[in-house]
Amino acid sequence: SLERTCRASVTSDFMSQLEFQAAFCLLSAGTIIWRTHPASSSFVMLSDKEAFHLDSMSVVKVGMDIAFRNVSEMQTGAAAGKTGFGRVVDINTMDCVWEVVLLDLPEANRGANIFVRPHQLAGIEDTSKRTCMFAYKPAPGSSSELKMDDSSLSLGNIILGLRWCEQFYSKPISRQASESGWIAQRLAELLTALLGTEMSVRKITKMHDNSTNRHNGKILAAQLTDLYGEETDSDSNANSVDWMDKRGAGRLKGLLSQQTWTAIRKQLQSELGIARCDKETNRVAHPFC
Repeated sequence: SLERTCRASVTSDFMSQLEFQAAFCLLSAGTIIWRTHPASSSFVMLSDKEAFHLDSMSVVKVGMDIAFRNVSEMQTGAAAGKTGFGRVVDINTMDCVWEVVLLDLPEANRGANIFVRPHQLAGIEDTSKRTCMFAYKPAPGSSSELKMDDSSLSLGNIILGLRWCEQFYSKPISRQASESGWIAQRLAELLTALLGTEMSVRKITKMHDNSTNRHNGKILAAQLTDLYGEETDSDSNANSVDWMDKRGAGRLKGLLSQQTWTAIRKQLQSELGIARCDKETNRVAHPFC
């Protein structure tokens, strides 16, 4: 496989230094992509004064994400007074109120929708910036596939970069030398942010809802579970979790901060679920494999 070939070829300190320099270039390029990504500037926070002078009932639309102040603990489960985030699902112009589904909590824990009034508005999303920059394609499975792929940047390229981060960081020489190890951590955080943003935008806009992309989606789900899965994502009746190579967690668990790990797993809930279902289906269909 492409992964095995890369691991076998990079063995010397000299090659590790070349990798480090290449990773530094990739980090710089990724930073530029992140700063210019439409979604990175799609949310605008508002002061109390700005919100007061805004005709918010005409600006806020169904499907738009908003931030709101004066959140009650009973409504969100968060500390009272904190800013909350939600997606508008209905607008009552007569009573000047928005019905909002919370985005702060996992989908299973969201409960009933809440109602937000204009004076609580703290931020709005520019929905025109719901645009993706990466093609919806998985990482190639071999060097020949990579060579033949002449398309634009894809999610598969991000996945290859994340795999490299884990491989480079796991080397003893990288762990011992802080000047080498930090690059993998920083790059993994950046690429994870890009990946999560792209996947979130696609889910909202349903950009991958066709037969070709559904096929790619299954492959992507398995590849993402390899990176971000946990043992709880596997079938509880199975004797092993071979998609994680018996690690008990995805490759990047020890590389990312807990905050980033929790956030990306929340964003990839559906992909982790697809991979779990496919794993169980294959296990039932081929019980002796």
